[in-house]
Amino acid sequence: TSPEFQMKRLLSGGFERIFQFARCFRKNESGPLHNPEFTMLEWYRTNKPLEMLMSDIEQMVKHLTETVSAQSFPEQVPLPPWPRVTVSELFKKHLDIILDGSENADHLRKKAILAGFYESKADFNTASKLTEPLDYEQIFFKLWNYFEADLGIVSPVFVYRWPLPLASLARQCPEHPGFADRVELYADGMELANGFEELTDASEQRRRFEQDLENRKAEGRSEVPLDDNLIKSLEQGLPESSGMALGVDRLIMWLCGIQNIRDVICFSENEI
Repeated sequence: TSPEFQMKRLLSGGFERIFQFARCFRKNESGPLHNPEFTMLEWYRTNKPLEMLMSDIEQMVKHLTETVSAQSFPEQVPLPPWPRVTVSELFKKHLDIILDGSENADHLRKKAILAGFYESKADFNTASKLTEPLDYEQIFFKLWNYFEADLGIVSPVFVYRWPLPLASLARQCPEHPGFADRVELYADGMELANGFEELTDASEQRRRFEQDLENRKAEGRSEVPLDDNLIKSLEQGLPESSGMALGVDRLIMWLCGIQNIRDVICFSENEI
């Protein structure tokens, strides 16, 4: 769960700048970077570009480093502005795979095989693994996992312009139709934030929801009901908006050099 859909309904109702600290819950997510219950800071601005929300995070961290005792941070925090890089640039640099936005699952699978990604790379385990009927998202993240841990090591980095199949709630890039206006912030190999230029077309959002539902059925995953309240809000008129969700627990982990999320929350999953 997250407050995203309800906050978009507030934007449709006339609010222009909103934020919320929320307790969020995700089933079956547990590990050094995950706890089923976590804290999220989510905010939206109408008629403002996604770049402004990226700047919001930079200014927030800058303010924290100026107001919190330096003794709280074990190392020097890299100050903004931080670099920006596209997903395609990362795939070319780390995998020598060119993503042009036209790929479906079969095309991406073939590119991975041609690039030589077998058991020694990207955790594919065996060559035959790539011949299984994996969908686009599964293939993409098998490749992504090959270099994710290297992102943001020297300095945090904003990774933007994601393939459209991986951004069901984001606007399609006007200049790059195979991609979406989505961004993620990485630091020390850890995702800290995720943001979109919001999709405002109700019919397109319904189509994407229905496609996602079909994919979940095909994969045997639990079905998520289509959110009719959000669709109705989009039909009433959602202004051009940008939104960002920042993991508060992970932000503290990064700033303080902590490796396990259990060390920044009072009670982890197995302590309740």
